[in-house]
This record gives sequence, C-alpha cells and structure tokens, in this order.
Amino acid sequence: MTKKQFIVLLCCFLSLVMGQRGFSQQTKRSVLTNFENLTVDSTTHRVYYEQRLYRNPLIGLIELNQALTSQTSTEYVPMYQGVPIAGYRLSSPFQATLLSRQERKAINRVVPFSMRRYKFDFRIQPEVIANFGFKLDPYQTKTSLLLQSQLYLTRGLVLNFGLEFRYSITTTIRK
Repeated sequence: MTKKQFIVLLCCFLSLVMGQRGFSQQTKRSVLTNFENLTVDSTTHRVYYEQRLYRNPLIGLIELNQALTSQTSTEYVPMYQGVPIAGYRLSSPFQATLLSRQERKAINRVVPFSMRRYKFDFRIQPEVIANFGFKLDPYQTKTSLLLQSQLYLTRGLVLNFGLEFRYSITTTIRK
C-alpha cells in the first residue's frame, strides 16, 4: 500500500466515523467557534481558517467539513500565522493542491490580516529540576513556572514572549 492510498483510506475511515456521530446544531456552533479566522467564500467554494487547534490538519478538515455540511464540493485552505498552506478537498479520492502565487495574493485580499481576529492565548509550563550528589550542595531543587504567549505582528510574523518565575531551594548537609 502506497502512502497516498493509506492517506485516502484513513480519510475515508475518519469521515465514516465522524459521519456516524452526527453533529447537532449546538455542536456545530461549538465546533465552528474553535476555528480562528474562519472565512467561507461561497463564490469560489473555499473555506479559509487558521490551523492552530490540531497537530494533524486532517482532523480539523474533517470536523469542519461535518460542521459546515455544504452540498457542493468545497476546498479547505488552512492557514498558519495568516499564510495559506495548500488547498484540500475531502472528496474521494482525497486531493491536495499547492497554491500559486496569484492564488495566494487573491487569498490575501479575501482574508485580510488583522491582529484582532486572533484569540489571545497563553500557556503555563511548570518545570522542576532536582540535583543530587554535589559535594558542596548535595540536594538542590529549582522550580520555575513559565507563562508564555505570542503576539501576531503581521502575516507570517509572530513575536513569542514569556515570563519565567523561579524558586530555588538549596539544602546543605554537613558532617
């Protein structure tokens, strides 16, 4: 089985599994609010959205397809930091197409970049380090908490920043 056949088979399997579940109207709304910068262009049958929710974009494509339930063949264009990645169609067989320079410029006009369209997020990352066996300080712990976020400056340019809070305990045992 080739890689392309495997992807098509996986896509069909996931669409069957997701299709059996069925989305209620309330679930559709909650799924659609998970996607940032969601723009539906009905003239070109394209859906543009920011790909930040899932590591695997196929899961997001299938969820979005189930939530929108359009009758026509729709092309999904996920974007990363405002930059379009490629065009995907969840038809049988699964299709992925690269976007030309002219298409990218047209997308920039259809989906203008705005910092306000991104959700503010931050993550808290704890870190605990313990060192044992040093002759002068046989037991030492360092605990830090990292508060990290990102600021979208322009299309494709993001400023990552964070604050680190440290707490250190050193215990010395003398003979």
